[in-house]
Amino acid sequence: GKKTWNTAYVCDHKINFEFTQILESVDSCVMTPSDGRGDRVGHAIALLPGEFICSRNGRYRFGMDKFGSLVWKDEETNKEIILFEGQNEYSFALSMNADLVVYDEKRQPVWNLPCIYEVHFGAECLVNPMFYYDCPYLHLHADGVVALNYLENGYDDDSFWGEVNIKKVYEWEDGLWDLG
Repeated sequence: GKKTWNTAYVCDHKINFEFTQILESVDSCVMTPSDGRGDRVGHAIALLPGEFICSRNGRYRFGMDKFGSLVWKDEETNKEIILFEGQNEYSFALSMNADLVVYDEKRQPVWNLPCIYEVHFGAECLVNPMFYYDCPYLHLHADGVVALNYLENGYDDDSFWGEVNIKKVYEWEDGLWDLG
């Protein structure tokens, strides 16, 4: 593949399947120590069955249902989109290059949806006095939009931060996001 300043780091980075087990959760929404809100998840952090990121207003969820499927849910209307139908013990993580990856019970990838944008790792691309996130990461907004936050280009002197709806940066099955 194409070599970038962070290629070696990406190749060596492992998914953390234990991280969420030490976190507080509220109604299955994983509350990270970085922000304490549960509406974001960083790359290389696995969401296990029954774990979600949740919009601040509590209406929307994105993550793994108790059956091991990757889902987006609207709790108010009871609408659900199954992005990948999994099995018990499956988990999900965002890779360092922003691929969406589902892992089986042996922690082997069983599904990978590549990002169509060129995405790079960036340390502390979102910094606030209260929290920080390395890029890329996913953020579930109060309107239900799941946004990919990332650095484009990947070179320290000319990279820039971007945020885009995941409907636009992955090649989804036709009609998948239609809620009609």
